[in-house]
Amino acid sequence: MHRLLLIFTLLICPFFVQAQDVLSKLEREYSHASNNTAEQLNLAPRYATALFFHNLKPKSYQILDTNISLAAKQADGKYATILYAVQAMNYRLDNKTAESSKSLDMARAYSLKTSSNEAKGYVQYAKGWILVRNNKTTDAVAAYLKAIEYYENSPTTSTLYGRLGNAAKELSAIYSDLNEYQLEEKYSKQFLLLASKQNDPNLIFDAYMRMGYVYEQKYTQEPSNTMFRNKTEQYYLQAIATFNKNKDAMLSRNSLSYAAINLANLYTGFDSDKAMQYAQLANKVSLEIGDAIHIASSFGILAELALQDKNYDLAKSYFLKASMEIGKSPVRNHMIELSILESLSRISEEQGNYKEALTYYKSYVDQYKSIYDQEKLDITKRLESQFDKERQEQKYIKLQLESDKKAQEIKLINILRAQREQVYNNLKLVEENQRERLKFSELESEKKEQQLRLAKLETQQKNNDINTFKKLLAFKEKINTYYIFLLSFSLF
Repeated sequence: MHRLLLIFTLLICPFFVQAQDVLSKLEREYSHASNNTAEQLNLAPRYATALFFHNLKPKSYQILDTNISLAAKQADGKYATILYAVQAMNYRLDNKTAESSKSLDMARAYSLKTSSNEAKGYVQYAKGWILVRNNKTTDAVAAYLKAIEYYENSPTTSTLYGRLGNAAKELSAIYSDLNEYQLEEKYSKQFLLLASKQNDPNLIFDAYMRMGYVYEQKYTQEPSNTMFRNKTEQYYLQAIATFNKNKDAMLSRNSLSYAAINLANLYTGFDSDKAMQYAQLANKVSLEIGDAIHIASSFGILAELALQDKNYDLAKSYFLKASMEIGKSPVRNHMIELSILESLSRISEEQGNYKEALTYYKSYVDQYKSIYDQEKLDITKRLESQFDKERQEQKYIKLQLESDKKAQEIKLINILRAQREQVYNNLKLVEENQRERLKFSELESEKKEQQLRLAKLETQQKNNDINTFKKLLAFKEKINTYYIFLLSFSLF
């Protein structure tokens, strides 16, 4: 029974009310940002979410509407995108399905008006978050993976690692439910890494708890493997240490009881003293904050410890207290109620009080039949939904095949066009090459003509030089003859 309480606590813990001092801080920051539009639009999603989880829903919706009107006037659609996405998730929590769908459509529309990949990723995150709560797990996984893809291609901001980490955490939880333990561990480790980068103690606490739960599942499958048990203990203790170190920054005090319950549950199997220590811590904290589910969980573990000591009266009182607290919770889990009734019947039988044991057992059977009938109805609806989903998937596959076929045709056309362009370019190159060769031949001819002209000029110049030299010799001969004659005449 305490195992069921543990799992139920793990699933609903993120939706509990946040600490009042944190809300006051957010309110002050939001008020101070009234003169700075961008800062106000950045703070509005977190402030509206905090108001919603404090059950101040009218004010939460009013904050969102006011800021959506303001964001719609901005040139960049990222603010409106995120605000509409938050509004869609709040409407879904409020069971306003039609309004949720409409807000998500508006978030998608504004995501087309922004280049912010973080805003686009947040729309996909909101889509996946809503799909999970509509029992469309496969589609939710696709949306979360798309969100992560957008986040990974986004520049780093003050909120990026937190949003990326939350997407990884949601995927981890989905794969845990699907018993895909390797993928669960992969995304839990990714969540822990991103949480440490964001430096937000709330995210770090959640990441330690997520990792602790991963190893606890491994330990449950292999109870003889103490390494898994030690890893589980290590991460849960780190979560508690993170809480104690950052009490003022933690969004919820019941985070401490949440971790204490998981640790107490772990110790129940091998260390009853530590199990008692952390069960009492969880009981004390949950009673102080009035958290019905955590109170019931802690009483359930205390009852199991009392049963180990064969203290049946004490165990019965704890189970009855747990049952009362479950009845107070707005979120009912019939499997936990069945476990409590079965345990009470078993205790009464051990005590020899068969009449009381029969009364508890009859209550158990009546509630079981009621749950069984409801489950049959749910299964019928789920099968109908699955049939519609498969039919839609077939249509999608057909459309996808047609789309792929067209894509292949377009690709082939592009290849042929590229080939034609290549042939054309080759022809142009050949023509240009021929022109260059012709030009080169013309230049060669011109060069040879010039060389021929130059040779002729050189020959003519040599002939001229020879004639000049001959004339010079003839002249010298004449001069010599004249000198001889003159000398001879003079002598005579």
